[in-house]
Amino acid sequence: MRSSALASHGALTLALLLLGFGVAQGQVTFDDFEDGDVSDWIFFGGNAAGGGGGAASDRPAQGSWYLDTGWGGAGSESVFYGGFFRNLPEDGQLALPDDPWLSLWVLVQTGTTVDRFAVEITVREDTDGEGYEEGEDDSFQHILSFEQSDADDTWRQVSAPLASFTDLQTGGDGTFDGSVDEVVIVISGVEGGEATDVLVDFDDIVFTSGAPEAPTAVERLSERPAAWSLGLAYPNPFNPVTTIHFSTPTSGDVELAVYNSLGQKVRTLVSGAHAAGEYAVTWDALDDGGAPAASGVYLLRMAAGGFTRTHRVVLAR
Repeated sequence: MRSSALASHGALTLALLLLGFGVAQGQVTFDDFEDGDVSDWIFFGGNAAGGGGGAASDRPAQGSWYLDTGWGGAGSESVFYGGFFRNLPEDGQLALPDDPWLSLWVLVQTGTTVDRFAVEITVREDTDGEGYEEGEDDSFQHILSFEQSDADDTWRQVSAPLASFTDLQTGGDGTFDGSVDEVVIVISGVEGGEATDVLVDFDDIVFTSGAPEAPTAVERLSERPAAWSLGLAYPNPFNPVTTIHFSTPTSGDVELAVYNSLGQKVRTLVSGAHAAGEYAVTWDALDDGGAPAASGVYLLRMAAGGFTRTHRVVLAR
């Protein structure tokens, strides 16, 4: 008997790569929403709020459609809002490529008013062609954490190897050795005031063969943003690559560098004149000499046009 019972939110280490760039060759699609139909996704409410979603076409990440969702209600404590899942038919379950990575696009809308929330992503297997069965098949999960500062209407691609997902110990052998039967996405760990909202969208859920290709240089994403900004690194914690977004509304010198906990510069990521725009750059966990940086806490510091901002990032080897 198929079950969609959800494991409770736990303190799991985030080990996702978040890259706003193309995925590796070799992939199978779970849902790219290109048919403009999300009737095969089932929505359910939580203990504080309910929500739902539909296909929309005003700002797709890939193609013409995406899944637009909305959840709202009391959020004064860390609570479970609800979620949604898609169960594949028994004759249409998804065989994975070698070295499978889950990749999807996520956008947190500016109308999101909670302080922070989590997105739990669970993949359920089927080993005998009869659907996921509690006690016989495996479930694996990863958790994404979002802050209020992430509510910026920016599409971000999140990817991680399935082998890095946490085993929920639902009764299988601890290895994903079947086909994909179901993907479950849950909005949980919500913290905020009363009647706060989570507005988060999803697009292009695929399984790729191998890791996405990380950008190797600063990439200009758009022109003339409204203000200077330094975005949070994704993923964080990370290993071995994290991506940082920054923006400058005027042309001028920009410096973005990595410092260790003693205040010593480890790596210069950006230095020199830049035109106005939004940019993305990666840190590959190497220092300026090309040696691997040690595990630990580092500071990302941006200085441009009188603007300075510092964010913390954790390298977990």
